[in-house]
Amino acid sequence: MRNLFLLINPANNQIYAESNDKKGNQLAVDTSKLPLKISYELEIIDYKENAKNIYYKYRFFHRDKSEAKFLKDTLLNVVCNNSTLKDQLNNGYTFTYDYVDKNLEKVGGIEVDTVVCANFLSSKEKGEVNDEIDMEIEKINAHLPQRIISDLELAQVTRNLMNYTYHYRFLDHKKEDDKLVEFLKNLDSTKYFAITGLCQDLEMSNLLRIGGRIDYEYVDKNGDFIGSFKVTNNECTHMSKLLKKNSS
Repeated sequence: MRNLFLLINPANNQIYAESNDKKGNQLAVDTSKLPLKISYELEIIDYKENAKNIYYKYRFFHRDKSEAKFLKDTLLNVVCNNSTLKDQLNNGYTFTYDYVDKNLEKVGGIEVDTVVCANFLSSKEKGEVNDEIDMEIEKINAHLPQRIISDLELAQVTRNLMNYTYHYRFLDHKKEDDKLVEFLKNLDSTKYFAITGLCQDLEMSNLLRIGGRIDYEYVDKNGDFIGSFKVTNNECTHMSKLLKKNSS
């Protein structure tokens, strides 16, 4: 499921905004710090202001053009629902996003203004914006089941609205076996590692921030339910508070 969101531009000012500039742009980037890495494979390589147009150029530094995909609807879902970005749009700004691969070949791009967001949100209400996500899930599922460790496989990924579920299956054990009894006892530890990974990943945390939910479900070799947990933005907020408290 993670690969589904590797190529989303988060447009998240909390990651790279330095400060409000004198022109009122709340999303200014310090160009002296470019290229600026904002995830484990995505970096900002150019930033420009021209009147009220803000231009960002992103580079996928591990992927070539054949591997990189520009998920326009998912980007718009973030931009058009982010309060700071919406304020900028309502003040007459436009945002231009360009994406290039590791060889600087163009992958995709879009210019966003209030009209683009209005059309997108109207389409979203009609349920017309999930096609590209469904196609990505379809591609992921084409390579499943996939063994994760010796006796655990990811069997399927499913979506219901904004809820995404990883379906895991143990291959060699039944639910009453000691190994799975112990696994269930330690499920909170598994959840902690999942929360840490999701909330520290820029793209996945953005999905959670806009109302998404990631579920993990486990069954034994016979398909009998063992246990499950979910991750929402609440867990990310709680983790962020704990990290700040521990660092102070």
